[in-house]
Amino acid sequence: MTYYTSSTTALRFYDASSCSNTGPFAINFNGSAFPTATASTAWAAGNVIDLSTMTRYVQVPYTSAATTSPSLTVTFTNSGTTAGTTTTQQIVITNGSGKVLAVALAGVGSTQTTITATDTVTAGSSGSFYVLFTRVSDTTGGLRVWQTELTK
Repeated sequence: MTYYTSSTTALRFYDASSCSNTGPFAINFNGSAFPTATASTAWAAGNVIDLSTMTRYVQVPYTSAATTSPSLTVTFTNSGTTAGTTTTQQIVITNGSGKVLAVALAGVGSTQTTITATDTVTAGSSGSFYVLFTRVSDTTGGLRVWQTELTK
């Protein structure tokens, strides 16, 4: 897995005891993965995102897919304080080409939520899933990724 951020203060490591959650650990991102020009877009399955412009992401690679439908399940929380909408706070999972596979609202709260994305590939191929997020209107807290589960 790759955790990427273009800002030295935007990526943090938390243990569950420090933030009243089950865990054991989380990667916390502050800010948004999207550049300002595209941050407030309501993303939907099938849209294509230019991954080279992302400022923060989690990349989950896979090799030799045993199935034609690899999938990624991400467990997350949003510790921010502003209620989100589809144009202000979303979790987005894409494939390596930037095709949006799944979208979920990154609502405020400490309850862990899951999102699952499935891609269609040739058996035996390699690729990646990208976990992106928008937090346009929220300048507090962060998006915490607690668990990723890859089925290939």
